[in-house]
Amino acid sequence: MRTIIGMAVGLVVAACGGAAAPKGAEPTASPETKPAGAPAAGGPAPAAAAKGGSIEDQRESFVSSCLERERSKDYCDCGFEQFKEVFKDADLSKPLADNDPRLPELRQKTTTVCTSKLSEADVKADFLHACSEGDARKEGYCGCAWGSLRKKLAYTDLAALDANDPRFIEQRKVMVVDCKGKYPTEIAKFDFMKACTQGDSTAEATCTCKWNKLKKQFTTEELVAGTVDPRSAKGVTDCK
Repeated sequence: MRTIIGMAVGLVVAACGGAAAPKGAEPTASPETKPAGAPAAGGPAPAAAAKGGSIEDQRESFVSSCLERERSKDYCDCGFEQFKEVFKDADLSKPLADNDPRLPELRQKTTTVCTSKLSEADVKADFLHACSEGDARKEGYCGCAWGSLRKKLAYTDLAALDANDPRFIEQRKVMVVDCKGKYPTEIAKFDFMKACTQGDSTAEATCTCKWNKLKKQFTTEELVAGTVDPRSAKGVTDCK
């Protein structure tokens, strides 16, 4: 359970894609597991709304929290207006369930109405920051990924990134070719081994075998971007 204001700010930020890494930046785990997830959007929730306060009384808290993760005050102000509309009848003193049906509505409204408040520079900076996760070794790949995706997708599409959008899925396949050799293999292998062994040193030989099988059949970028299914690699199931 989270506060209404805290969860709403997270949804506003997530709606523009600013805090969530693109699929092209997600490292793949082991053949038995899903790709390792990107950082969660939204960050820490702000303090709970005061009991009995009006929605408008929450503007400063909402916008301040949004600005911790976004560069555009216009966007955060716009997000608050969508929040006011969607949660106009909400009791702000009570926590909000994660499955509250109003949350998808808030995200959709924010994406539709507020994305235009973001500049391309804002979106690109957030994309690169989320993609590299502060690791300078990933910057070449992340810059290449942005450039490749922008060939076919508007920056507003990337701001409101939908991983299931067919346009994104297709351009991601182009991206892994455009950016081949850009993602540091040592990082991909480290992430793979960590997810595969799950801290069990006795699994290292098996996981190393799996990694070697994968690398013979797929590029690092294909594995990182999730454009291939590691479970389809020949010989992986033979690693014991």
